[in-house]
Amino acid sequence: ITEGKDIIASLAVEAELMKGLKLRSQLNYSYLSSVQDVYHASNTSQDAYDLKGRAQMNTWSSQDVLTETYLTYSGTYDRHTYSAMAGHSFDSALARGLYATAYGFVNDALQNEDMSAGDPEKNYISNSFSDSRMLSFYGRANYAYDDRYLLTVTMRADGSSKFGQHNKWGYFPSAAVSWKMHNEGWMKGDAVFEEMKIRAGFGVSGNQGISPY
Repeated sequence: ITEGKDIIASLAVEAELMKGLKLRSQLNYSYLSSVQDVYHASNTSQDAYDLKGRAQMNTWSSQDVLTETYLTYSGTYDRHTYSAMAGHSFDSALARGLYATAYGFVNDALQNEDMSAGDPEKNYISNSFSDSRMLSFYGRANYAYDDRYLLTVTMRADGSSKFGQHNKWGYFPSAAVSWKMHNEGWMKGDAVFEEMKIRAGFGVSGNQGISPY
């Protein structure tokens, strides 16, 4: 038997500070837990018979808290269109588990109610624990002229507790330029290409997909 519990909550607030300038703040929370309670009686399989019963009790839980706050600004002037965004986020993740298995019971009467009744030389107990945090700052700027020439520049800095003591931060810049050729006068009314766009960009990417310990 496996039972689980999921709790997910989110709260967001958004305000327009002035024309074109908005502030948004969001809080996300999630809690997950599961309990696995299994007993294999000695008469259910040859393996369970040879082990004189097998009892398993596994519990696992995790919680994650993510906060994010950022500003956005957008505007237009003549043929110019521009927007910008800047903000930060903080993520805290905690998980732990406990796993117990017992073998060698005198009989199957108590099943998982008394796992200490198993053979102490065969019983197995283990646990897991993970605690990590990440602080991020990021920004993006977009510019377009006459809906033909576009420029995007982004920057992100991530500081993770998983990184080494002398290398806590990672920096990830990127930039891209685009040309909407279909908006050029000499392509108006083209019967072959309804939309044509050329784009070039570069960037640095990374992740924190490593063990926190």
